[in-house]
Amino acid sequence: ILAIPTIIDEPQHGKMATSLMELIGEFPAAALEALSHLSLSPEQAQKVAEISLDALNSAIPQDLPKLLGFVINNTITDHQKVAEKIRRSIVFQEVLDGKTYRADRVDEKAVIDALRFGFRVNKKLAEAMLTSLTAEATMPLKCFDLVIILVLYSLNIDKTRKLIIKFIEKTPSTFHDRLITGTLAPQRVSALQALYSSAMNLAEILVRDSSGKARNEVGSTLYYSTLICFGDALQDTP
Repeated sequence: ILAIPTIIDEPQHGKMATSLMELIGEFPAAALEALSHLSLSPEQAQKVAEISLDALNSAIPQDLPKLLGFVINNTITDHQKVAEKIRRSIVFQEVLDGKTYRADRVDEKAVIDALRFGFRVNKKLAEAMLTSLTAEATMPLKCFDLVIILVLYSLNIDKTRKLIIKFIEKTPSTFHDRLITGTLAPQRVSALQALYSSAMNLAEILVRDSSGKARNEVGSTLYYSTLICFGDALQDTP
């Protein structure tokens, strides 16, 4: 499968893409790698993104980042629907009370990288994801949602950062201690490494703001949990 792009001519790309789409369910990583080297029409790329989105629920852990990356980079319609499906399909384990952390369940670092790089390219999907997270009737926030919020905050877009802070200010109880500490656990420090500065920046803004006690408490918990999560790594930094 991986050799296909090197042995066919460009006029055959469209027909071969149709055949490779049928293999995504069985060999997602290889099929998507091959498809990424073919010249796809916008319609074909969107179709592959839709198939990949449907495959997220049943994918084995090592295939999730590849599927997610293709979905984010190639979604051009139904951004809200796609954002909500991504939130439902990927689970990051809550790590609390001595619970064993199984890093093999999902390659969390690769998933975070797919989100970080994908949202920089697909700004419409990033906006839809933020809308999904902050909607009045949204799903309860989970660990993966908090990670997404930190990823969106890391994009360093002023409007996005203000909306995130406003969301925390409006619904501080949503960002309860269990959610924050269960997400920013020392066991996943390597996966969260790229989000350290964003977590600290958000925490400091919330702590220093004098407009609301609840908002300060969220900031304090986020600040403390970030230090606990990255403590050993920071000590090892020259």
